[in-house]
Amino acid sequence: MLLRDEYLKTIRREQDSPVPYFFCLCQTLVDQFRQKYGHTNYWETYDIPLREVFLKPSKLDPKLVFSAYLTEEDKKGVLTEWGVRLEPSSTAHFSHMVGPLRHSESVRDVEALPLPDFLEDYRWEGVPEKIAALKRQNKIVFPGIYGGLDIGTNELQTAAFMDIFESSWYLCGLDKMLMDFYCNEAFAEALLDKVTALKCALAEKWTQAGVDILITADDVGAQNSLFMSADMYRKWIKPRLIKVIRAAKAMNPDVLIFYHSDGNIWDIIPDLLEAGVEILNPIQPECMDPLRVMEQYGDRCSFWGTIGTQTTLPFGSTADVTQACLSVLNARRGKGGLVLAPTHLVEPEVPLENVETLVRVARTYH
Repeated sequence: MLLRDEYLKTIRREQDSPVPYFFCLCQTLVDQFRQKYGHTNYWETYDIPLREVFLKPSKLDPKLVFSAYLTEEDKKGVLTEWGVRLEPSSTAHFSHMVGPLRHSESVRDVEALPLPDFLEDYRWEGVPEKIAALKRQNKIVFPGIYGGLDIGTNELQTAAFMDIFESSWYLCGLDKMLMDFYCNEAFAEALLDKVTALKCALAEKWTQAGVDILITADDVGAQNSLFMSADMYRKWIKPRLIKVIRAAKAMNPDVLIFYHSDGNIWDIIPDLLEAGVEILNPIQPECMDPLRVMEQYGDRCSFWGTIGTQTTLPFGSTADVTQACLSVLNARRGKGGLVLAPTHLVEPEVPLENVETLVRVARTYH
């Protein structure tokens, strides 16, 4: 049996090894990797069994597409294809989001807003072929979570995964989105529905293209709790997530549904599983006890992450990283259902040897 199939059986909780593992390095770590190995293709050096695939970049100029929504300051800045201006922050690669609907209140503004041309054929040129090629190389394939430079080609990549709430609030601002849930429901509903329709179509396209795992995501967890009530999540986001999952499953019932939210999301895990989520990510140990989550829900879903990027990976020793990895792997012994991974893009503070320890533990665990 191909190793790819063995990894998939582990993810599907049919066995507990081999252990799938995954991570993305930030640019600082890529530079350190280059200094050590003389190249930047860490994906191949570490033989990472899961791989991202991205759409081709848009040919549209967002400054022209969104000209009616942009201030002079916006036009001078860096714009995403959603018309969102990125303001640099003091923290690594993070940016502040300044959306084109931040001053809008009417449904008409939402209806008139252009959205990215993710569904255009030219964006998908070569994508099914790349997915098929990666599968022939025994890799498990999913739509890219992190945009950036495609290793070895310097081609700008575009992340196009299935987030509903985040894409919506990027367009109007987080504070405004949360207030509109109470004060301007028509605006919030129109915006979420417009984004959901695009994401349903995108889910169908990715599934038809042949991905093994569909990435759904919406950060709704703060460090200690949700930053909205569970009832609010159930009203505004859960029904729309269900639509996206159903769209994908209608194309391929076997595609695995992955859901990402940072923070403490304990209160909505049953809702996510009810919606059809099959893989929970990232299970931040600083926010939720992975062992408790696994004990409670390990017979109903799989897990991707659990190795903390706030504590263990940046500040622990290689022995600490080994212990953290073995703790969660042993909890799933005989059960499987774990992709060993950091809980975030690997940040500049993380020593490269700690990342390599994670790889070593995953490869040698039996």
